[in-house]
Amino acid sequence: STVDADATYSPTEIQATFDAVLANLGIFVPQMAGQASVTGQVTQNGDAYDGTVSARAADGSVLDATGTYGPGQTQGQLNADLMNLGAFVPQMPGRATVTADVTESDGAYRGEVQARTADGSTVSAQGAYGDAEKSVTFDALLAQVGAFVPQLAGNARLQGQASEGDDGVYTGNVSVDGTAGLTATASGQVDPQGAAQLTYETSLARVERFVPDFPGTLVSRGTASRDGTVWTIDSNSNGPAGVEAAIAGTYDQSAGTADVTARGQALLTAANAFIAPMAVDGPARFDLRLNGQPALNALSGTIDLPGTRIAIPQVYGQIDPLSGRISMNGGSAQIDLQGRWADGGSFTVTGPVQLSAPFSAGLDVAINQLVL
Repeated sequence: STVDADATYSPTEIQATFDAVLANLGIFVPQMAGQASVTGQVTQNGDAYDGTVSARAADGSVLDATGTYGPGQTQGQLNADLMNLGAFVPQMPGRATVTADVTESDGAYRGEVQARTADGSTVSAQGAYGDAEKSVTFDALLAQVGAFVPQLAGNARLQGQASEGDDGVYTGNVSVDGTAGLTATASGQVDPQGAAQLTYETSLARVERFVPDFPGTLVSRGTASRDGTVWTIDSNSNGPAGVEAAIAGTYDQSAGTADVTARGQALLTAANAFIAPMAVDGPARFDLRLNGQPALNALSGTIDLPGTRIAIPQVYGQIDPLSGRISMNGGSAQIDLQGRWADGGSFTVTGPVQLSAPFSAGLDVAINQLVL
């Protein structure tokens, strides 16, 4: 590795050039092994400074930047060409280009960025920062969502904007749409004292891509607001086959404490991907409260199983139905379950289980004429 530099300095003139060669860029950026070079120069022009920088990597990636810094005349441009984005983001192999420029005008720095990848994904953003204006808008397209989440074939577009009003309040909104079946909208505002108000709505179409037995759309909407250090949330979600959840309450950032309730119904079928070859079917109704610092000992409430079916192919058997209640309070769960074996007989499981190590339990299991 080598570095050559030359400079001239006087009260009215500055000139400097440099030329550096790094024998192995991979020491600092493991994804880009091989030789890299950087050249540049800086020249004083009145009360401003002009500069250029050019960089080259062994794989053909390049970066060129030029700019001027001075009172009321700051500006700059950047062009970058990365030959293999996949070295950093494996799901997006191929070339990526970035262009950017910034200028100082009308009491603010104003800039624009454009980026494009080999798979057709794009990013475009414009913004301003200064006493006269603070704002940003952006538009991003992810061409292949399925490269990151295989179930979500198609694209997704993210658009949004944010700005500061004359009263110092920041407002903004963001939206997601596209052929991948995922949509979302959110908007909100934050004032100089930190008070905030947010609203959102999201939907996931074709839930059966994740849970094959439940075709339909999952929708969630809600609000969140902050007053001082306390957040207040209120959200509702609905999905196929009666899935629903209502979450509401408060969270104090300074104290780290919550008072949040969650009520609704979930489908146990969603667990099948994790317990195969076993399979479970049926709803679970929950009515829970988290009161205190987030931990199991702050959780109380009930989970009811009105009628669950469990297939256990390892023993060619099936529990149908399994019903009962699990009550939680103070870091322990009280189990009260009854089950019927499909080939005949029944059983009950009752007693407490501690929800933290060493997970001690005092369960009573009763088996009545079970046929195996």
